[in-house]
Amino acid sequence: MTLTAEEYFQRGLEKAQQGLFEEAIAYWTKAIALDPNDVVTYYNRGNAKSDLGDKRGAILDYDKALKLNPNFALLYAGRGNAKSDLGDKRGAILDYNKAIECNPNDVLSFYNRGVTKSELGDKRGAILDYNKAIKRNPKYAMAYMNRGNDKSDLGDKRGAILDYDKAIKLNPKNAMAHNNRGFTKSALGDKRGAILDYDKAIELDPDIALAHLNRGVTFEEIGATLQAQLDIKRFLLLTDKGDFFGTTQPTFRHFSTYPAPYLLHRSLQIFTDDFEQFNTVHPIVDATRQQCKSWKRWEEWRRLSGSEKAAPLMYYHALALVQHYMGDPIEAYRIYDDVLDDEEIMGVPLNLVGQYYFIESAKLFREPHEAILAFALQALEGSREELITLNAHRELYYAGQILWANDHPVEAHEYFELADAYLPAAYMQVLSLPAVGAEPAEIEAKIANIRAREAALPAEQGFLRGFPARPFRLDKPDEDFLAPILHYAHYREIGEAIAELRRAGEPFEHHELWEAFYWLPEDEKELNWLIRREELAALSRELLTQFKTNVAAQLEDRAADEEMALIEQAFNEVIKKDDWAGTKYADFEDFKTKSASMPGIVQQLARLVSDNRRLGAHNKMLLVEYCYLRGDLDIEEAFLLYFYIGKHAPSNPGSVLEAGLVDGSKKIVELMLSTVSITGQILTAAAAAALTELLLKFSAPDRAPDIDLNDLRGKTGAPLPKSDYDRFVEDFLKFVSRERETLDEEKFAQRFPLEGFDDWRRKRKSAK
Repeated sequence: MTLTAEEYFQRGLEKAQQGLFEEAIAYWTKAIALDPNDVVTYYNRGNAKSDLGDKRGAILDYDKALKLNPNFALLYAGRGNAKSDLGDKRGAILDYNKAIECNPNDVLSFYNRGVTKSELGDKRGAILDYNKAIKRNPKYAMAYMNRGNDKSDLGDKRGAILDYDKAIKLNPKNAMAHNNRGFTKSALGDKRGAILDYDKAIELDPDIALAHLNRGVTFEEIGATLQAQLDIKRFLLLTDKGDFFGTTQPTFRHFSTYPAPYLLHRSLQIFTDDFEQFNTVHPIVDATRQQCKSWKRWEEWRRLSGSEKAAPLMYYHALALVQHYMGDPIEAYRIYDDVLDDEEIMGVPLNLVGQYYFIESAKLFREPHEAILAFALQALEGSREELITLNAHRELYYAGQILWANDHPVEAHEYFELADAYLPAAYMQVLSLPAVGAEPAEIEAKIANIRAREAALPAEQGFLRGFPARPFRLDKPDEDFLAPILHYAHYREIGEAIAELRRAGEPFEHHELWEAFYWLPEDEKELNWLIRREELAALSRELLTQFKTNVAAQLEDRAADEEMALIEQAFNEVIKKDDWAGTKYADFEDFKTKSASMPGIVQQLARLVSDNRRLGAHNKMLLVEYCYLRGDLDIEEAFLLYFYIGKHAPSNPGSVLEAGLVDGSKKIVELMLSTVSITGQILTAAAAAALTELLLKFSAPDRAPDIDLNDLRGKTGAPLPKSDYDRFVEDFLKFVSRERETLDEEKFAQRFPLEGFDDWRRKRKSAK
């Protein structure tokens, strides 16, 4: 049945009202085909496209409708909104002007024009527009709130509060208005009033990130540091990229004083591309990298050594404790909630150590913990006698910690007494004895007992000396890698009691977790090999798949492709013989001794990357990385190969140079700054930057004419001469020599600190 334009229009309206905008657009498109002069249909289709995010498509519809009716105010308003969303703020204002010209009582256009002016920095102009919107609609709550924002920015804090008051009166559930009023009260010195407003904002919208940050900053200002840490950690959980980078100053300042390296590291990874290459915006970024470095290595070791599968219970308990004490209770909570508390996964119920940290992690980022606590208290009642019978002193101690941390001091003391043989439990009695009315003499006797027990222990097993730094305990015979982490946890749990026992002048080492452990050189060397081996295995799988595909393709021009096919086959054989699946190599030196060699591998690789018939740019770069990690390439050679491949890869000739620099330098920086150096070779950041600058000058159109780049560039996508890469390198080395002669040796070394580059150049020439 054929419908009329009006019927298609009505069906489109019905779909739009249901939120089915794509279906609505389809109906309106049919209506326009039957009646191409229907302004209202264009307007509605434009709105639907805008709702779907197709702002440019929406503008085209508004344009068509305005040609038919240039006095339709709503069309100008809609087009202005779309332009604003696309970043064309000044174009948006012109459209709002036209909308107001067509309809002087268009409240929404006055408001939107005010918002856009404010975004452009014209706060006073924005206020004038909000005034006009409010004059036409005195109950326009958002206009009052935005006017308050701009008044506050202009320094009129009290006028801003009056506007926020009005906005809240008109809409008491406006969480952002409460947040903004709190921020302004804080600026006026009314910290308590500010906190009450932030409380209300969070009550109305628990996920309002900025209110958590603002309340945290205010708590910090009044000395309530624990509440401050809770709120600012919660902010990192809730925030988005825009708010994160818009608030780095207070956030970074806080974490400079109260470090939370894993939490901040995770946020930076989420909100930045290539966090390891992220430009430093604050010293805390570099500090965070350093604080996380050793423990990220430890996590790699645990993963590569298979401890997750071999000892999953110990693995996840250790991982959760590390997250907790590295400042990321959010991830610790997730591990307890999703993994350790799941009997189907673990095979056993969560023990009391886990329940204690499950509860404490929940508290640390304001997650409801009452149900977890209730379950833990119920479990204590049912297991008390069994724990006593088994002399399960550690579990009894954590039963006491759960009770102590949750306002049950008398019951906690009973468990600490039952676990007295466990030294941390003895320490906790120094705190719990006063809660049960103990006399000072009894407390002094307990302190003397602990001192005597400590005297009989090696320094690293007790607590009075603090927590001396120690090496990681890895998968060595008869060693428990959880033990030192748990010992650190005890050191933190009983910190207040340790302070009670310490005599003035006694030696004491305090370390945060990220400072408390270090790597032994032999363990680090072994880890580097495991990571290198895994990376080589992944690269080999991908390359062998590509080589197999090339053989199956049976390229038509076999004669022209024969030489490249033979070179590719040689690489294929080398990679297959490496046999990473068999993991037969003890370390890198063992691999170099046993692995197959390929005569002239650098030259063969250079010829392969010069050819565009068999391997694409991505696989060429993988092959370069494989040869580099395998030990067949110097880092300088790898850099030039990456640059060369990227330089010839793009389809757009105008982006050739830029892409080459990006791919080449980025890959080298990635290898330099990876969490664990897997090559043992060093190219300083200064050397990488110098190479990049030299390559940029080398390829610049206005450089010295004696080296002709036209022969090097070729045509993108077309076969390149076999010797193209070798000629590229030779000409680049000539260019470097010319630069050195021009600047003289000393100035050249200062400007381009290419450490090791001359050695590489001499070796390359001697190889030929």
